[in-house]
Amino acid sequence: MKLLEAQTLFHTDITACDIEVVEQHWNDGSQYLGYEKTPRKKSGFIRICDGLQAHYKTEIDSFTARPGDLIYTPEGCRYRVQFECFKKPVRVNAYVVNFRLKDNLGNLITLSDTLCTMARDEHHRLKNLIAELSSACHGIPESPLMKKTRFYELLLSVLSGQQEKDRDYYPIRKGIEKLKVEWNENKSIAHYAALCGVSESYFRRLFKRWSGVTPVTYRNQLRVSYAKTLLKSAQMTLNEIAEYTGFDDPFYFGRIFKSISGVSPGKYKKDNEY
Repeated sequence: MKLLEAQTLFHTDITACDIEVVEQHWNDGSQYLGYEKTPRKKSGFIRICDGLQAHYKTEIDSFTARPGDLIYTPEGCRYRVQFECFKKPVRVNAYVVNFRLKDNLGNLITLSDTLCTMARDEHHRLKNLIAELSSACHGIPESPLMKKTRFYELLLSVLSGQQEKDRDYYPIRKGIEKLKVEWNENKSIAHYAALCGVSESYFRRLFKRWSGVTPVTYRNQLRVSYAKTLLKSAQMTLNEIAEYTGFDDPFYFGRIFKSISGVSPGKYKKDNEY
C-alpha cells in the first residue's frame, strides 16, 4: 500500500471504489472492539457530530476525537473506541465513510499509516458533503456516478485543508496563489516573495519544501499543462502556443516541454490531436 501525502495526491491519477456511508448513533458508554480483533478492511473517514466524543486507542497511541473532528482510519489498522455522549440523543452522531483509493496501476493508496485526526470541520462543510454523499449512496435507483462525484468533492475538500494547513504554505500563500494566476507571465520570483513580505531566498526555500520543486519549475509545469490542452485542441502553431504560455523562445519551450512530458511538443500534438 502506497502512502501519499496531500500535495502528491493532488497530482496523482487516482480512482475511488467500494464507497459506502454508514450513519451511526452511539449511546453514552458504548464501545466498539471489532477492529481490535480484526483489522479494518477498508480505509475510512469518521466525522464526529455534536454531542459526542470518541476515545480511540490503537496499539501505540490513544487520543480523543471531539465534535467537528474528521478521523482517518487506514485499511489494516487496529483500534478500539469508546463513546461519550453529553447532549440529548440525536438521530446521527457520527458518520463513517468507507472507501478504497487506487492509482492508475491498481496499487492501493493510504493517506496516513496510522489512525489520526485528518481535519477540523468547524463550519460543517465536510459534514454537509458527507450527508450529500450518504444520500447518493442510499438513493434509489442507485447512481454510481453521483456517488463518486460526491466522494471526490469530499476528498478534495479534505485534501485542500490538509495542504493549506501545511506550515510551509501559510507564510508564502499570497505568492503561491498569485503565481498560479500569473502562470504565463514572466515576473521574477522576487516579486512573489515581496507580496509575502519575505526575502526571495526564504520564499524559494519554503516553496521547495511545500511543493517539492522550485517556483520556476512549478510555473513551467503549469505552462506545460496548459500547452498540452492547446496542442490537443487549438488551431495554433507551436510558436503561438509557446508565446501564449509565456515562453519567449520557442526552442526553450520545446526543451522544457520535453523535459517535463517526455516527448516534444510536435510529437505530443501528433499523438493527441482530437
